[in-house]
Amino acid sequence: MGAAPRPPADIRVGVAGWSYPDWEGIVYPRRKGRGFDPLAYLAGYFDIIELNNTFYRPPSAKMSASWARRVEHNPRFRFTAKVWQQITHARSFNRHHVDAFVQGVQPLAESDRLTCVLLQYPWSFRNTPASHERLKRSIDALSHFRVAVELRHGSWNTPSSWELLDRLDAAYCAIDQPPQRNGLPPLDVVTSEPAYFRLHGRNREAWFDPGSGRDQRYDYLYDADELKEVADTMAKMAARSSELVVIANNHYRGQAVTNALQLKVLLGRLAGQGRAVTEAASNDPSSPALPALPAGLCEEFPQLLDLGAPEGGAQTSLPLLGENDTSNEE
Repeated sequence: MGAAPRPPADIRVGVAGWSYPDWEGIVYPRRKGRGFDPLAYLAGYFDIIELNNTFYRPPSAKMSASWARRVEHNPRFRFTAKVWQQITHARSFNRHHVDAFVQGVQPLAESDRLTCVLLQYPWSFRNTPASHERLKRSIDALSHFRVAVELRHGSWNTPSSWELLDRLDAAYCAIDQPPQRNGLPPLDVVTSEPAYFRLHGRNREAWFDPGSGRDQRYDYLYDADELKEVADTMAKMAARSSELVVIANNHYRGQAVTNALQLKVLLGRLAGQGRAVTEAASNDPSSPALPALPAGLCEEFPQLLDLGAPEGGAQTSLPLLGENDTSNEE
């Protein structure tokens, strides 16, 4: 008898961070009720958010405990946390740096809200023996958690790199980044759990312009064909893993939220399961829909109306990303 088929991967799609001034009135309502909480609001749409403020400084344990409380209304909700840049980008780190980060995110782990931590290395981090040692030291130091590793330079695109991550029990974080001569393309490589995919956008001109700020570099909206392209890679990863995390980092003016919502539905269809969408959104998992969408986001990106109705409108379930339904085929 052949091996039993692998159960469908548990897919979570979300965004990197939630504190962006340019999301006001687009992602978040123009008129907010008393006590409006952007994190709790996003947890009504997504099952995961990547913490990016942890890259700039370790959070306090009190702060991370607060994050866990604010998403209690979504039992499936999880975080991933980018590791402090002192560990990934500085010349060296020590036990005090590691302890500060570990203690800061520990409440998320204790509340079962932390999927993994992410070591994000810059493009200048090349595939060398010294880099291998640095990787091993960083992963060993974070052995309290599952670890994912984002590499950007094309020198890492070798079987020995994936074997290294496999030996270190670290998950490879695949990326879609602006095309460049020595950059890594999106790869369906899975080395450990969870499979992880990040979308940075493809704004090549701003990405390589030293005068561009953060908003300019991540100002990009994936179109329907590009989403189908990356979703195909993600689906291949999901087929070889029990978990898949997808994070949209093209944050400017809510473009990450737009693309993440689209991918949430698209991956639900490609994977043939309903867990990638909010359970209450549709009784038919073969035709996933989303809850009422942010009105400002639908106004800014009307293609979202293919997924559902704006807040305050009737729920709809329309063809995804411009596909025709069977009653109107060309």
